[in-house]
Amino acid sequence: MAAGLMVAVEGLLLFAVPGPWQAAMRNASNLDPRRLRWIGGGMIMVGLMLLRILR
Repeated sequence: MAAGLMVAVEGLLLFAVPGPWQAAMRNASNLDPRRLRWIGGGMIMVGLMLLRILR
């Protein structure tokens, strides 16, 4: 269920604001992989905390 919601939100972003989404992906591709890993880890932690709070 969570994966489906994630795909729906990503699709909504692509549908609603494709230009800024492309710019964000270009910027992300220029970042150091270690920085992206830290950002991803932080997003995982925030997501898990939200799930815990909302549950």
